[in-house]
Amino acid sequence: MPGTTGPRIGLVWGYSPGETGWGVSGFNPNFALLEALVHLTVISITSTTPGTPANGDCYIVGTSPSGAWAGHDKDIAIYYTSTGWMFVDAVVGLRAFNRATSDYWRFNGTNWIEEVSSTADVSGPAGAVDGNIAVFDLTTGKVIRDGGLPLPASFLVGVSDAQALTNKVIDGNDNSLLVHLDSDVTGNLPVGNLGGGVGAASSTAWFGDGTWKTVAGSGDVVGPGASVAGNLPVFADGTGKVLADSGVAPGTIGAGDVVGPAGATTGHLALFADATGKLLDDASIAAAAVAQTAGALADGYLLAADASGKIVDSGIAVSALGITVPAGAANYDQLVWDGSAWTVQRAKYIIGFDLPGVLALDRVFSHVFTKAVTIPDDFGAYLGHSSQARGSVNATSSPVITVAKATAGSPLSFSTVGTITITAGGVVPVFVTTGTTIGFAQGDTVRFKVTTGDATFADLILTIVGYES
Repeated sequence: MPGTTGPRIGLVWGYSPGETGWGVSGFNPNFALLEALVHLTVISITSTTPGTPANGDCYIVGTSPSGAWAGHDKDIAIYYTSTGWMFVDAVVGLRAFNRATSDYWRFNGTNWIEEVSSTADVSGPAGAVDGNIAVFDLTTGKVIRDGGLPLPASFLVGVSDAQALTNKVIDGNDNSLLVHLDSDVTGNLPVGNLGGGVGAASSTAWFGDGTWKTVAGSGDVVGPGASVAGNLPVFADGTGKVLADSGVAPGTIGAGDVVGPAGATTGHLALFADATGKLLDDASIAAAAVAQTAGALADGYLLAADASGKIVDSGIAVSALGITVPAGAANYDQLVWDGSAWTVQRAKYIIGFDLPGVLALDRVFSHVFTKAVTIPDDFGAYLGHSSQARGSVNATSSPVITVAKATAGSPLSFSTVGTITITAGGVVPVFVTTGTTIGFAQGDTVRFKVTTGDATFADLILTIVGYES
């Protein structure tokens, strides 16, 4: 009996024993189909016939194919170099692995559909209405079903926390709306939005009771009958309740060259804060605490206080006391009575050092002057004070400390100006200067360096006396 083509994938079978039919329409095509369809794998789904297919290439034909594939929509196309393209009609349930998408596709009788990934763990319904919302079924989070409701056309599906809405109507009755007045609202709110604008005017304001009202003055300060626009008001009396026009515009204030403090106490005296005469500070002294004069004071007369604490003229002239300020007196000088006359003396300047331990070679100690200072000849006395030095142990030899000076402009360049020598067997020094006096300017440095050490002399205590130049 001749072979019969099967109803599913077109295999030919049913031959009688001894029949021929192994050729073009026989078992050769059968084996070609089986070779392709067993563990079916396709390169991709496409409607375009490949130009140079390779032997054994297999595709799922897409919709509206052309060329050699024309008329074979959704068929399986298999290419063999011996036969050319062969086509197999897709049947329900036919399954193929798509190498282009790396997953399986299944024919459902109408279309090829992509199967769910093998890693999916959520089960869907047997069917659903296109466009309906999916909802979870049960509490496992693994089963979903058709929610029975479509997604409303006006429903917003957020892709971020902030979205721009265009031509949307938001019902404030059914929503909570948060409005930031400092950033979300600009411009002026139409007065008609508040109480319909009834009662709104340039002289009224919107009150918390939901009405527009005229703002009436309720203060206790009385202004002037007239004033110049822009002028500053001032209190007109001591009550703090009456104002007057100061006659001063804000732009005219601060035109002077004296700067006041950031704050001050009412009634305190002002004082200059530096020597420029341009900076004031609060003296922290109440004006009422300053003694007042009881009358006129004469120039050149001594002052005295009366029984009430007020300053009065003593009636005694300074000249009657024989006090004469010597010529050449300067700021910070002292007037000293020498028994017959007043003399000028400069303020003392004393430097002290304490050097623990043995007076070893190259030990150094220094001082930078804060004012101009003069050291007397051979470190001599001034106003009864003289330079001194002592130690806690007698010297074995005669250690020497060399005194050097460096100016503020060349602080690392020293020149010798004197020596201090401790006599062997004792602790008393001999002071010597290289000139009559040693003058130092403000910022100059005096350096004391041990240039001859001693094995026993220890714990040097040194005091140098000078005076402000």
